[in-house]
Amino acid sequence: MELQREVDLAFKNLPGAFEQNKTWQTPLGSCFTPEPVGALGEVAFVYPGAFNSYTGMGRDLFLLFPQLYARIDQLTSEIGATLQDELLYPRSLQALEPESVARLESQLTGDPIAMITSGSLMAVLFTMIVRDIFKVRPAAALGYSLGEIAMLFGTGVWTQADAIRLHLKDSPLFRSRLAGPQNAVRLAWGLPQLAERPAGETLWSNYFLMSPVEKVVEALQEEPHVYLTHINTPRQVVIGGEESGCQRVLARLKGMTLKAPFDFALHCKAIASEYDTLVGLHTWSVNAAPALRLYTAAGAESLPGDSPAIARKMADMLCNPIDFPTLVRQAHTDGARVFIELGANANCSRWIEDTLKGSPCQAVSINRRGATDHESIVRLLARLVSQRVPLDLSALYA
Repeated sequence: MELQREVDLAFKNLPGAFEQNKTWQTPLGSCFTPEPVGALGEVAFVYPGAFNSYTGMGRDLFLLFPQLYARIDQLTSEIGATLQDELLYPRSLQALEPESVARLESQLTGDPIAMITSGSLMAVLFTMIVRDIFKVRPAAALGYSLGEIAMLFGTGVWTQADAIRLHLKDSPLFRSRLAGPQNAVRLAWGLPQLAERPAGETLWSNYFLMSPVEKVVEALQEEPHVYLTHINTPRQVVIGGEESGCQRVLARLKGMTLKAPFDFALHCKAIASEYDTLVGLHTWSVNAAPALRLYTAAGAESLPGDSPAIARKMADMLCNPIDFPTLVRQAHTDGARVFIELGANANCSRWIEDTLKGSPCQAVSINRRGATDHESIVRLLARLVSQRVPLDLSALYA
């Protein structure tokens, strides 16, 4: 009956889709576009930022695609530890109450290393599903902030997942320099170095802000301890810095705001002292040069292929504001038309469509919170088919 309803809706609405030249889609995922872009341009893989993992994310992936075990084993010998399985998939003899889930989620989002490693490995799993199982062939890839790490793993440039995870765990970078007592920020602001963060202290806050970039830049000139850290779209940015200073900027601009769930310091001159550490953290041997263009936000250009240059670009990217619209426009100018987001919540997809509004493009995401993995993947495939992206659906019928 459900399938018949979808068919009936298609017969009813497809003529209007042709007349208005607009994409038609139902809440269940059926879709059609009268002007598909997949046959006209390239596919680009998009790797969202590291801080998108959530409890239960990707719960059914290994059940749906058991062949992932053999593939991911080439990257890590400790899948559970790299995926942070005890935080992503908590065990309990009884169904967890909402309060328990919220507490576990808070523990996950408050652990930057867990978010980085789980988010990166999850993006690699999504890459394997789209590229290796359904045979979608990208011509380019780009990442948002620390998503560039996932991009390097997903495209096979790096393969040392265990070594990088242990290096990250042992480094003070996300324990005391950028997080915790945030001694990199304290150094930049002339504050004393601390071994632990004082209870109840808020040294650094991050806020999403709906406001034109030019107005934000102007408002920040009066605040030496507040920084423009991310440009998500021409009308949405992230600012970070001293809480009181952030509040003054928000009061001046009067745009819609949302406090970010993370309070780590990144993408600004306040962490310039960590540049060499970041270079060292990203200096790894190159397994293979990918046969596709990899873009970096450090200059919105193609990522170089040698290890020292990659490390410097990654450090440059993390120590300077992210300009995502410029990165997206460059990929679009070079031929990308279908952007596939290999992570959670579709934030990058929304930002891409906002940035390229009026231009031929389609941005889709493989994961949405609240939907099962099976539903999310089938809906993604339906949209790719409607855009005439070449792929292989035989895995659905095996």
